[in-house]
Amino acid sequence: MLRRTFVTAGSSLLAACALGGEADVEDGSVPIAFDNEGRPVGQVLLNGRGLFSMVIDTAGQRAGLGSGLVNELGIRPMNGQAMLHGSSGAHAISLYMLDSVAFAGHEREQLVATALLHRNTSTAAGILGADFFEGRTVIFDFARARLSVGKPIPTAWHSHNARLLHGVFAVTPIQIGGLEVQAVIDTGAKASLGDMSLLAALGLAAGDIRPGETISGVAGGAVATQVARVHVSSTSGPASQIDLAFGAFPVFEALGLADRPAIILGNDLLRAWGGVGIDYTNSRVAFPLG
Repeated sequence: MLRRTFVTAGSSLLAACALGGEADVEDGSVPIAFDNEGRPVGQVLLNGRGLFSMVIDTAGQRAGLGSGLVNELGIRPMNGQAMLHGSSGAHAISLYMLDSVAFAGHEREQLVATALLHRNTSTAAGILGADFFEGRTVIFDFARARLSVGKPIPTAWHSHNARLLHGVFAVTPIQIGGLEVQAVIDTGAKASLGDMSLLAALGLAAGDIRPGETISGVAGGAVATQVARVHVSSTSGPASQIDLAFGAFPVFEALGLADRPAIILGNDLLRAWGGVGIDYTNSRVAFPLG
């Protein structure tokens, strides 16, 4: 399963590029589709080749390449490896150097990408990670199925301060069951996931909690989950009732969030709320007004 990644390892602006060329760039935004797991997908040029369908993943530290994409690009692994931290564990992975990555009218040069582990079950060929957006603003307007890079947060959206863990992972407070919870914005996640600190803090009755599925991730391993119905709301008003899976996911520890109520905020909520914007320059997150 193609999922988010947290990787530890030892630009120039183009006039237009993306989704078939300049004609597809409208007011600085490009159309996005969704893969078979409901995650946003854009068309990306890699090393001047493509276009390739890639999941746009705000909680993927680097680009991720499936084996088919590596073969098509004809690139070889770099010396050394990195550790990939997924929802269910960590695993050593190969690294690749991409000479150029172009998307939505912007280009980066010399970006390091990682290999995707296991069989890719997504209809996308890989992942475009958050390092592509460093120093820029990215806006996912799910209501319009469009994405923009480098544009200001819409004035009709509510913007507030966020933290950028490791300079990449946008973390912002939301409300779950009346509690303030630290939320990692993850457009590469099919569904939201809560940590065990959150489950304990909610103080739910035993009858409100039921066994959930065992979740496997790209890094190997599996995590047993418990599921409960919860009320989730952003600071700008959008709110949803969802069945949230809780578990001892190693990714929370890797991000330094395991000791407090926290959630991976995935596409089940982000799409229900109409979109999300991340300003990587000013460390802000925005949601459409509810």
